[in-house]
Amino acid sequence: MNEWIQEIAQQGKTQEFYNVAGNIGVAIAALYGLWHGRRLGIPLWKTLIVLVVVHYSLGFVVGNIWKILEYIRDNQIFGIKRPVNSIVRGFLIVPLIAFLVAKLLRLKVRTVWDTVAMYLVLRSGLCQLPCLFTGCCTGYPWRWGVYNYRTEDLRFPVPILETLLSLAIFFWLLYRLKKNDFRSDGTYFPIMLVLYGIMRFICECLRDNEKLFWVCSAVAIHAIILSLVGAIWLSVAYKRNKKTQKTEIIDSQNT
Repeated sequence: MNEWIQEIAQQGKTQEFYNVAGNIGVAIAALYGLWHGRRLGIPLWKTLIVLVVVHYSLGFVVGNIWKILEYIRDNQIFGIKRPVNSIVRGFLIVPLIAFLVAKLLRLKVRTVWDTVAMYLVLRSGLCQLPCLFTGCCTGYPWRWGVYNYRTEDLRFPVPILETLLSLAIFFWLLYRLKKNDFRSDGTYFPIMLVLYGIMRFICECLRDNEKLFWVCSAVAIHAIILSLVGAIWLSVAYKRNKKTQKTEIIDSQNT
């Protein structure tokens, strides 16, 4: 792998390989999302609209956040010198976007949330690997690591670790869905936020990036926020589901 990455760097095709591999990752995640939505009873065309809106809205949000980060860097606010652009920063806006699209298309919100959650975690995992080509999201120097053309040394392969952990989350959620006969209960998005936030925090601590304090970068702090929001959301979702189940039991007993 190291020789391959070096050869790509020497040919000046790092960004080209990054773009191609990233687009393939998005395409795979989108195809799965279409299947998943259909499996949960959402018409194919409506699932496509949901995924397209989420995809471009996420890009718009992350792009504008990056402009703010560049302003912070250029004006030396908070002492940040190396801001990192990350899709994670847009994760918390996705539920709101999905909610609005679900209402517009007259779909069950929790079903749309669950579909989008699976799409996001799969996309994030698959689109992390291309970072090996551009040398971004790099880990600390490691003698058994992967070659980084920017630093011209071997680095701990954080993108590979993040991909494996993201896929582990994805397949665990998929197993849970299959076990429940693909019944959507609105808990998959908050569960994804909790697990993904923990995973991303670990990966951020292993990255050789700018730390605000201790081992925490700005993205690591954002990852903690993801987990906290997910935990609160999950608690509310479980209470709501229990209340619904009790109501259904009482209704069935009365009939």
